[in-house]
Amino acid sequence: MAAGGIIFELCQHPDQLDQLRKEVAPYMTDPSGDVLNDKIVHIDRLNGVIYEALRLHPPVPGIIQRKTPPEGIWIDDVHIPGNMFVFCPQYAIGRSEAVYEKPEEFIPERWYSRPELVKEKSAFAPFLV
Repeated sequence: MAAGGIIFELCQHPDQLDQLRKEVAPYMTDPSGDVLNDKIVHIDRLNGVIYEALRLHPPVPGIIQRKTPPEGIWIDDVHIPGNMFVFCPQYAIGRSEAVYEKPEEFIPERWYSRPELVKEKSAFAPFLV
């Protein structure tokens, strides 16, 4: 599922694919096309593409569960009593304007060169951890 989201977004954004190819190409060290994992792990654009695809297409279609603090919590104008479990779908969080600027757009740079596009980094949990 995660790879499908990445492929889908790169097909929709060929400019991102071209830039990614250029950045990964120097690490293609073998005629067979093998890539050195320990080298590409530090390519910012590659990580940005992966994170952005995971944000838009979470591989685990589920909800994040959290327990409110003992004193309770206010969410918008609603008071949630203490020690209650609250749930939020990860798909909705990934598209929330409260969490991301331009949430419907595929912008890998938000993860490495445009941090102002991520309002609440702790909300990114594509594997529900």
